Amino acid sequence: MEARQKDHLVKQVTNYLTPEHKRFCANRGYPYRLGMLLYGPPGTGKTSFAVALAGNFELDVYILNLGDKSLTDKRVETLFAALPDKCVVLL
Repeated sequence: MEARQKDHLVKQVTNYLTPEHKRFCANRGYPYRLGMLLYGPPGTGKTSFAVALAGNFELDVYILNLGDKSLTDKRVETLFAALPDKCVVLL
């Protein structure tokens, strides 16, 4: 990943985690969440980058395997409801 791309993603997370952004979302009725799609061939560092980013901001990492045959829509909903306010979820 290029340094410019990494810097942009770090800035996005930094902004997201500010109290001002949380208030901005609350005042407008927006959900307080940030989604990022990291894509590329296997072995190119997507998971490593996400884990390093989480570590940089001292966030816990949760991994959800969508290929799990026992995973239902209701179970996904229950799992997401149980997540802490600030964390990283890898799908």
